[in-house]
Amino acid sequence: MSETPTRLGPYEIRGTIGAGGMGVVYLAWDARLHRSVAVKTLHPAFAVDAVARERFLREARAAAAVSHPNVTQIHDIGEDEGRPYFAMEYLEGQSVQELLDERGSIAPDLAVSIARQAAAGLKAAAERGIVHRDVKPSNLFLAKDGTLKVTDFGLAKQLLADSKLTSDGQFFGTPNYISPEQAGGGRADARSDIYSLGATLYEMVSGRPPFLGDSPVSVVMQHLRDPVPPVRQSNPAVPVPVATLIHKMLSKSPSARPQDYDDLIRHLDRTATTISAPAAIIAPQAARRDGADPSVHRPAGRIAAYCILGVSAIAVVGIWMKPGDAASTVPAPAAAPAAAVGRTEPATFRPRGSPRVLSEPAARPDLSIHDSAHEWTPEGMLRIYGRVENTGDAAAEAVIVRVVLMDEGGAQLDSLEVPALPTRLDAGAMGDFEAFFSNPRRKVSILVELHWLS
Repeated sequence: MSETPTRLGPYEIRGTIGAGGMGVVYLAWDARLHRSVAVKTLHPAFAVDAVARERFLREARAAAAVSHPNVTQIHDIGEDEGRPYFAMEYLEGQSVQELLDERGSIAPDLAVSIARQAAAGLKAAAERGIVHRDVKPSNLFLAKDGTLKVTDFGLAKQLLADSKLTSDGQFFGTPNYISPEQAGGGRADARSDIYSLGATLYEMVSGRPPFLGDSPVSVVMQHLRDPVPPVRQSNPAVPVPVATLIHKMLSKSPSARPQDYDDLIRHLDRTATTISAPAAIIAPQAARRDGADPSVHRPAGRIAAYCILGVSAIAVVGIWMKPGDAASTVPAPAAAPAAAVGRTEPATFRPRGSPRVLSEPAARPDLSIHDSAHEWTPEGMLRIYGRVENTGDAAAEAVIVRVVLMDEGGAQLDSLEVPALPTRLDAGAMGDFEAFFSNPRRKVSILVELHWLS
């Protein structure tokens, strides 16, 4: 049997689309229906391996069981001279991995659209009891018309199946995108695919996977035990709502992620509506120049907080930072002189497009900085720390604290995003945060922002 057949079953082989470790995909012509198709088959060396054959056929059966616009359609399954194959729709376009290889990263609005379509396809699979278990950029194909197709169900598993193919103690998945429970040899469900999709979304907007390492094992261990590096450290242009959702999807505990695809799709849809909106953070000093009472806590972005994102801000101004300062309580915004923050005009809020009016839920979280302080560490680092309090009547999830250093004119010098611990704050609960900066060697102001999912 030749390495490149001229035919497989009724299909005339016209070229090679791509090849992997065990299989190859050919461009073929179906003379019966006068259409091009993609035909996937095993390399001859694996065609005689019973386990490899069964896994290959399981991929075909799993994909064929799902009929959805965001899942590659399987046309036919067959065998030719002992070589199994299946024919599927031929798509023109490129994989998300190829797109990343070209661009480095993808604009957040396109990335969220890709994740939304992938979630819809994976939902259709989950409704058939199928977990993909290998969601990654190379298994998401973006057709020329913008349709996203989930491909390669080679590691897919029926949730209730008693398959010996996955009972040998090995983990299945790709290290850069594997969920902690898969990495630990545990049971994978739809939330495992949601984690892998979150890792894919992380890479799409930042240009790098969540974890990097010298070996696959080191990457897997990071998925198991290490905090996910803030995605906005890699790309500060990632909108906060997108970053917040990514970190929720990448929660170590499956119970802290979106619990199903309906939940995830709601989050993605709500996030998509905020991407093109201007920033909702308005510094308190601007409000004071408008005559507002600076002692009143006025969270910015309240409408967003009702639907997905909660935002509040406090400013600490006019602090002279130098090594050797004793730890001190940061003064409240009301006590700070307005002269310490510059004299820029208040920002004008100009919404783009028609506003969407969303109904207000009966209960919602309300977060604020309970207290905060600063000190210099023995290593000469500026440590800013404090507590976050939820005074609302509902839980806040994926709580992120953004600490910004500004000069006397209000220009940003540096910023960090750190999680509040715990990252979920129930009504009445409190969490802690800390951020470390190198010595700014000048008079600085501090802005602390809170972001959360409600």
